[in-house]
Amino acid sequence: VTPDSGVTIVFFDLPAGTMMLSNCFRIINPDSEVDYVCDEKPYVVEEGLGMKDYSDYGLGAFPEFRVLSNNTYGGPTLVYFSDIGSTKRGEEQGQLKILECLAPTCNREIRRYVLGEGRRGFGRDPSVEMVHVKNSVDGETTPHLLVSFLDLNGEDNPENMTARLAVFTRSTSNAYTTP
Repeated sequence: VTPDSGVTIVFFDLPAGTMMLSNCFRIINPDSEVDYVCDEKPYVVEEGLGMKDYSDYGLGAFPEFRVLSNNTYGGPTLVYFSDIGSTKRGEEQGQLKILECLAPTCNREIRRYVLGEGRRGFGRDPSVEMVHVKNSVDGETTPHLLVSFLDLNGEDNPENMTARLAVFTRSTSNAYTTP
């Protein structure tokens, strides 16, 4: 939800293998009634995701889309995962990703980064929070992005799943790095 202006919706089109974004804005029509007007055509954020069928429940499973406190850009942030990454040793890789809206209305000005990569299922069910850590030497505060997620370790089996927490800081190039 964007402050006082409307709603930003991010969704996955499973058969097309795409992640899309659409904005709906609140307007007051001539009869003084509140109405919402949505983008005529959703914006394609990322293509080539997943298996491109309805069985791909895991694609982007339970991404978290929210406005973070003291976000650099002031817009919503989405953390999600995809099993379409590079392949290493002949195995498909999972990627933990972040999408940052550069404006509060998330009007297609976005940045996407791969935060981490692992075996298939790496990055499932992510959650995100921004915290500020005060430096004991100079008193300056540095924003840290905390991301919790599941690592399926290449298998969709509860016995092999690991819960992980990753900590990232923003580099001078505005990408996220581990401190």
